[in-house]
Amino acid sequence: ACGWTMFKKSGRGAKKPFCINEKCENFTPEEKRGGWKKKETAAAASAQAPVEQAEQTAAPKAETFISPVQNGQVLREFSGDELVKDETMGDWRVHNGVDIACDDGGKVCAIGDGTVTDIFFDEQTGYCLTIDHGNGLTSTLRGLMKNATVKEGDSVKMGAVVGGGGSTMAVESKMAPHIHLEVAQDGKLIDPMSILSSAKQ
Repeated sequence: ACGWTMFKKSGRGAKKPFCINEKCENFTPEEKRGGWKKKETAAAASAQAPVEQAEQTAAPKAETFISPVQNGQVLREFSGDELVKDETMGDWRVHNGVDIACDDGGKVCAIGDGTVTDIFFDEQTGYCLTIDHGNGLTSTLRGLMKNATVKEGDSVKMGAVVGGGGSTMAVESKMAPHIHLEVAQDGKLIDPMSILSSAKQ
């Protein structure tokens, strides 16, 4: 008997085979099955269980980001919670991004794919632009020239030019021409160098 075979006791207590599988030798048409009760074997249970495909979860794809200034050298690193001497302001403070050398008017690019969410002017850090890269990661470029090459809501690809160097950061005006890059993960500032694959130190 196959895994779909059913049984019913006859009046004398003997078990009679019954199957709904047309290919089984014990197959009985539906109209003649009245009162028969299915006895499911392990084989039948296995046969009925839906075949579940193994979940194919692709290995996490490492996010790749590039320096916003091609061949730009890092002039000052992210300091985290450590206080560093600021040559422009003449005091000790944290440095919450990286400063990357960039000539005035030099091309400044998106560090990765994303959407431009904010373009604004800040009295201390000059003309700025923020890109949302998804998964809680954002980048903000500060010290740009006035005219951005994109507008809020634009989708950008990694390496797309979004503006130019402008030396518009009042708080870092004594430094060589550069742009200031900040990166935040879920709203918390992190070291941009931890995600950049191409930046000279």
